[in-house]
Amino acid sequence: MKIVNFLLVCLSLAGFATGAVLDVWSDTLDNTSFTTTESGQENVLFATSGLSVTTTGGKDFLVLSSFTTGNNAVDNNRKGRWQVATDYSGGDYSYADSASMGGSAIYERWINGKAISGVNEYGSINMSGIYNFGSSGNHSFDLHHRTDYGADLLTRNGTMVVVGLNVGGTTLRHGTVRQDTTILSTGPTPSMSETTSAGWSTVKKSSNGPDLATTIDVKEFGGEIFVAASMNCNKSGSAAGTVAGEWQLVLYDSEGAEVERLGTTIKREVTDEAKDDGAAMLYATTSDLPPGTYTVKLEQKVDATSADAGLGVKTFNASINAVALTLQDGDEAGQLFESFSVGNTTAESNDSVDYLRAVEQESFTLAEDQGLVLAANFTTSGSGAQTGDLEVSLYEENSSTSIYDSMETLRTVGTSGSMGAGGVIGYDELVAGTYDAALNFRSDVNTFSITGANLVGFTTESVPEPTTVSLFALSAGVAILFRRHFCC
Repeated sequence: MKIVNFLLVCLSLAGFATGAVLDVWSDTLDNTSFTTTESGQENVLFATSGLSVTTTGGKDFLVLSSFTTGNNAVDNNRKGRWQVATDYSGGDYSYADSASMGGSAIYERWINGKAISGVNEYGSINMSGIYNFGSSGNHSFDLHHRTDYGADLLTRNGTMVVVGLNVGGTTLRHGTVRQDTTILSTGPTPSMSETTSAGWSTVKKSSNGPDLATTIDVKEFGGEIFVAASMNCNKSGSAAGTVAGEWQLVLYDSEGAEVERLGTTIKREVTDEAKDDGAAMLYATTSDLPPGTYTVKLEQKVDATSADAGLGVKTFNASINAVALTLQDGDEAGQLFESFSVGNTTAESNDSVDYLRAVEQESFTLAEDQGLVLAANFTTSGSGAQTGDLEVSLYEENSSTSIYDSMETLRTVGTSGSMGAGGVIGYDELVAGTYDAALNFRSDVNTFSITGANLVGFTTESVPEPTTVSLFALSAGVAILFRRHFCC
């Protein structure tokens, strides 16, 4: 394990007034199953998973969720589907109902039966979105799930975090976009954005349509922007074999010039177009930007071996969600919600049931009691079929005993390719003090590895603009990419 010790350059907050405070609501899910005896996929209904948040005010929200999917130890293959329904108080609902629900896209993931994979197979899904309602009040977000082909489904180890964007007499600037899809009574028909190239290309909003892009205006004070993306992926091309796809978020200025590539990339192997719909996710924060207007896009590519074989990837159900972390107007205009983003671009391995830290943010200080939103993405790999457990954790500075552990997410590799995508989120309320944060992982058997891990966090109480510290460290074959905007 390689850990970077960071030099902190800080300014005291003594004497400053209390800043604006974001409202945050959260929920966790331990374990729930979906079972149906209905025949014909058009007759299967979405049922609640039990992961649900209801707000007590506000009308604009960032919603993040992470959860684990499973085959419930049964032999049948099946495709699971999930949707976040908003302000819905009815019971189970059909595809036809979901088309007018106003919630999220319908995400999906293929799950191999135990007879095929030889193990209880677990997958990782993250869903992110920004939702705007006409009026402030109590608004609900409920994760529903269902399967096709009449097979059971397991949804477990879930977390949902809802962040209110209305604060300090204004609304945090934000942008959101998602790929087009058509939902019929027989199910969704999403637009696909395909590539067979080993060079980066922009994911399209619709098949052969415009770029999938969201624009955010920070013309008054600039600052950092938090970005979350979630997507489905599959294989394209008629050639046999496994395709390795890769995705990254990219920031552009108002003239269309690339400003920076955000966070780390995430990778996933896909083996079978008909039976391997996968999920991927990305989290990042930008650098401290000068005032202006910026656009975030999602890019994709395949590795050189896949490109030479004529294999490609298809991206669908993708969404990009961006929130400015500096207040551009309102009572506390110019104040910011402090953040960090730290990435590890090398592989970290663990063959033990004891947790190791894959990537870590050391020594960040909170001057006031407040909440901290955490999100991480990573690429998994391993030899043989195995499952890793991953969680985001918080520690008092220099302590080895955590004071907060998120609901862990499970990710199996080796059953459908040796490389998979995963993500996990968390939220905790902390007293003023200095802390460390980490993405931890362990293995149930054999050696479980992750690479491209990126850990992001932001606070829920704004502070006046402090000194920005940007550090990059390189140590003995491991690259740690680090950006922080914290003071102590």
